[in-house]
Amino acid sequence: MRGPASHTDRIPRESLDRCRNCGGTRLFRDEATADLVCQDCGLVNREGEAVVQEPLGHSDDASRYGPGTHGRATTVLLPDKGLRTRIGPLTRNSVPSPLSHRRKMEFARLRLVDRRQGRGDSGERNLETALPQLKRLTEAL
Repeated sequence: MRGPASHTDRIPRESLDRCRNCGGTRLFRDEATADLVCQDCGLVNREGEAVVQEPLGHSDDASRYGPGTHGRATTVLLPDKGLRTRIGPLTRNSVPSPLSHRRKMEFARLRLVDRRQGRGDSGERNLETALPQLKRLTEAL
């Protein structure tokens, strides 16, 4: 497992040099997801812009950021409108330290439950099948 690169390798010149959450300078580029992550607080900065998260206990900041900056945009092209959280395979945490075997198995169980619960009624199941087929057909036109 390779640790974080040197300071000059971690932060591209056109990107951030400080974390917007804690002001730390220990940022590194996650090779798997190409995210810029703060090693001090774990905030994920993507392509030089922080993913805006309301800090706990600071509800007055929500008015400054506006209602459209929290969460992912919804789309009718996904059966769950893009709102469902999917648990992907994890092998390390945000620091990046390897996860213990026990923690990996815990996430494997969570993924299994997530996959089983993910399908709602028959309409959602039909959309999960139909929407990718429609996308493929429109791309072929």
